[in-house]
Amino acid sequence: MKWLRVLFTIVFLVCFGLFIFKFRENLYVLKEISLLQGLGFFFLSIITLLINGSKLKIIVESFQIRLKFREWFGLSAITLSLNSLVFKSGSIINATYLKKKHDFPYMSYVGTLGGDQLINLGVHAGVGFIISILMVAQGAWKWGYLASAFFILGTALFLLTKMPFPKIRQWGRIGESLDRAIQTLKTLFKEGRLFRHLSLLSVSLLVVISIRFVLASKVLHMEMPWSHCLIFTVALAFVRNLPMLQSDVGSRELVIGFLASYLGDGLKEGFLITAVDRIIVVFWCFVFAGFSHKMIRESGER
Repeated sequence: MKWLRVLFTIVFLVCFGLFIFKFRENLYVLKEISLLQGLGFFFLSIITLLINGSKLKIIVESFQIRLKFREWFGLSAITLSLNSLVFKSGSIINATYLKKKHDFPYMSYVGTLGGDQLINLGVHAGVGFIISILMVAQGAWKWGYLASAFFILGTALFLLTKMPFPKIRQWGRIGESLDRAIQTLKTLFKEGRLFRHLSLLSVSLLVVISIRFVLASKVLHMEMPWSHCLIFTVALAFVRNLPMLQSDVGSRELVIGFLASYLGDGLKEGFLITAVDRIIVVFWCFVFAGFSHKMIRESGER
């Protein structure tokens, strides 16, 4: 299984490099980005980190752990920047810090992270289904296939939470992770306030990322409907959770590129919009992560 993950990752990385080389001239517009567009990405990057950090903050608070702003915002920057390159690398640093500084059990972190991901996927599947149905109602029949896909994904997630734990655990390490995530999800669901907050933050994050895609299309002098950017964001949530990849570099751009092609926008347009968003947002995340590393270390020493 490990060699298969490496193979898939290499294939996507190679394809990513080839497409970047092929469309390199379109990326030259990044040198001409306006001040307003630059500020837009700057503030949207901050909002993205604030939302992700808020999720971490309210989750650990349910375990009676209080994080300072510099901690949860800094951990958010470190997690997002590293996870954008190698899956789970930022999350591992996050878990290590929480264990070392706040004695937050690693398995509790894994379980809550999995539970939050299930909530996030459920929210995205629901939003994707609603948008697709609205587009079908306007006569865009090709969206019917997307509506069906999101309905199936949402139903599968629901049924997964209803499966007996012994059967899930038979799936090996993935099954054990799902087991912990589902048990945590049920706990979060019982704590209605926490469940609602995480769901609302997931919706907020979906909207913010879709706006980033719209802004990226403006930078590239392309016109991309917001409804399409919302669907791209929904697809992105599922790509990030593919178990056969070690990095979403390339997979994110290619999947959204092909989705954009299906919707009539063009593969190049979808690929470039996603690539530009990655380049700019990850840059700012690394900037904040660089400052946050020192702040987190100082916070932990006090």
